[in-house]
Formats: sequence, C-alpha cells, structure tokens
Amino acid sequence: MKRSTLLIVAAMLLFSMNKIQAQNTVTDSIFISVKTQSYLKLKETADCEMAFTSIEKRICANLEFQREHQEMDSILVEMVTYYNNNGMSAQADELTAAQKNWQIERNEECERIHGTFKNAKIITEEQLILLTDMTAERRNKLVRISYEMDESNMTFGASKDK
Repeated sequence: MKRSTLLIVAAMLLFSMNKIQAQNTVTDSIFISVKTQSYLKLKETADCEMAFTSIEKRICANLEFQREHQEMDSILVEMVTYYNNNGMSAQADELTAAQKNWQIERNEECERIHGTFKNAKIITEEQLILLTDMTAERRNKLVRISYEMDESNMTFGASKDK
C-alpha cells in the first residue's frame, strides 16, 4: 500500500474516532465555564493541601470539581460507547437524555441555593463545592448503573436513572 493511501486511511480513522467520541459525550456549559475561570491562571501557586486565602480555596475547589467532573464524564462516555457499539442506541440515548436532565436539575439546585449562576462571571467557592458534591453523587450513581449493567450483561441500567 502506498504511503499516501496509508495517510488517508489513518486520517479517516482518526476523524471517525473523534466523531464517535463526540457522539458519546454530553456538553456541559457549566463545566466549560468553571474550567475557564480567569483566576485559574494562578493555579500553579495554590497549595491545595494548605489553602489559606480565598483565591487559593476557590482555585482548589475548582480543580476538585474538574477532577470529579472528568471522572463522571469518562464513566458516562464508557457506558454510552458500550451501548452504541453493541446495538443498544436506545439505551445510549436514554442515558444521554438522563445526563442532560441531571445537568439542568444540578444547575437549578445550585441557583436555588446560591443565587445567580448561569451568567455569573466568577463562580464562587460555595458554588464549586456544591457542584463537586452533586457531581460526585452523579458519578456514584453512574457507577451503580454500570454495575447493574455488568450483572445483566450490560442490557439495562440506564432506564433506572430517571
């Protein structure tokens, strides 16, 4: 096979992998907003073991939320990918819809407790702590669902997530 043909095949494979990855994720505008907070440019100076100042505490809370969110998101992607790869697109769609609903409920709860949230330029430490706690709960729920899927050969679980 010619080198140019191999490069084209590799590019097509990479494109299709990125497309599959994008199909298996749920965009979270709050996560995007959190991870782009301007104060994070100071994250290298924050000592999260002994955070003292309010900015250090906010940076550390932000980084903890990002970690929890990424763990939750990787579990979700793995589950949706499995469903899609095994001819269970209805379950993948159901789980994706449940995730979107959870995001809406999470955002509403955070706004109810801490006030304006969606358009805030600075997300407070208190909001970040609540987001982290709620995200950890959701991650744990997804883990339980994935265990239920394992116990039944990965054929159910998402329907219990409503």
